Amino acid sequence: MRGLKPFLLYKIIEQAETQQGWLDDGAANRLAVSNTQAPDQWLLMRAQILSDQAHFTATLNTIRSTAVAANLIMWGVCAMVGFLAGFSVLGSASTPVNVLWVVLSLLGVPTLTLLIWALAMLFGSRASERGGFFGRMAQDLLKRFTRAPHVALFWQAWHQTTSASGSQRWLFSMLTHGFWLLALSFSVLSMAIAFSVKHYVFLWETTWLDPQTFVHIASFLGAVPAQLSFTMPDSSLITQSGNTAIDALEARALWARWLIIVILVWGVLPRLLFFILSAIRWHQTTAFLKPKTTDAYARACLARLARVQARLEPEGAPGSPDAWQVPTQPANLAHSTLDTVLLGIELRALPEWANPSGANHWVSLGIVDNLASREAVLYVLTQRAPNKLLIICDAMQTPDRGTLRLIDNLQKFARHNHVFLMHAVEGTHANVWRQNLNKMGLTAIYSSDQEATQWLNAHH
Repeated sequence: MRGLKPFLLYKIIEQAETQQGWLDDGAANRLAVSNTQAPDQWLLMRAQILSDQAHFTATLNTIRSTAVAANLIMWGVCAMVGFLAGFSVLGSASTPVNVLWVVLSLLGVPTLTLLIWALAMLFGSRASERGGFFGRMAQDLLKRFTRAPHVALFWQAWHQTTSASGSQRWLFSMLTHGFWLLALSFSVLSMAIAFSVKHYVFLWETTWLDPQTFVHIASFLGAVPAQLSFTMPDSSLITQSGNTAIDALEARALWARWLIIVILVWGVLPRLLFFILSAIRWHQTTAFLKPKTTDAYARACLARLARVQARLEPEGAPGSPDAWQVPTQPANLAHSTLDTVLLGIELRALPEWANPSGANHWVSLGIVDNLASREAVLYVLTQRAPNKLLIICDAMQTPDRGTLRLIDNLQKFARHNHVFLMHAVEGTHANVWRQNLNKMGLTAIYSSDQEATQWLNAHH
């Protein structure tokens, strides 16, 4: 379990528990220590399970989808702007094209922003704690367009993750280079289309500069393309194309090729190279993120996980009543080929049809009525999660908070969870049970033995 998303979920849970206190992590801790070995993997799996329970994962996916959609819109805008810019700088076919003006128009701002980026990467200071102005703007946009809760929490986790690893600057670099790469590429595309369907002539004009100045500029810009075996205008053609355009096929072709190749070499190619570099560095800084097990929060989490591990691996004689005790009956689930399980909660006895027999198509984990049996059942389910789980409750009893929390933990193990309410007749608490179970997403609630046994025997 490596990469940005697992680590980001860990930071989100860290922010939530640091600000609001420990979450209900009993089941998450058991699953983490049962399925992983390394301490950093404990932390990541615990965070992933808690994020699923708290719906942080779903919110993160929503935010991610919104960010992807925003980038797609930006790419579309950049492509459109670049395409129109290529046409606009050429002007009308009835007017000669000033090649110096075209180069300055298309490469001036991109080159300036590229220099600013290089200086920022060399001398830029560390990001502010909250991300500065852009951080506040990003939070506001996320709140407005995703309507996701806890946006500030997610942004803090994101900012801490990317700024500490150094990946934030490479992400923004990749985005900005990608935007310019797209815009310049579509500018070249629109120029190529215009040169194919319209008749242009080319010149360069200057008021203050010495004519030889542009000869040097044009020769310099064409030096690299010339090394790549592209035919460029020579000094005589450059000199002749001053204030008067040469309307000859070879001259037009050379200048059109010179403009496109200069934009490609000095505009598109640098952005492409830096985009690839930024993408590689982004991958390198996010692919192997893992929690620091030495910081205060990680040590506190590992202490809780270590206590759970000690209970999962008891040594010697049974300990105090709150220690993990695994009775022999639930332990048989690990050796069973059946994938349907039932158990009762706070019952005097299971229904007669629920007791184990050779003809059953399910495994009974017995009755959970004290701390030891609760921990034993949860331990068994962490070792092997069933496909179907039937939870049997007594409608004569009032559903207390502890029982409901246990049911909520139990339903996280099985793929299909149904509930059977014994004695669900008028005058009992059946309606109260249904209301509370529905809030947890449990809607398949039986009140007759026939319905329950029929579902248990059905093939899912």
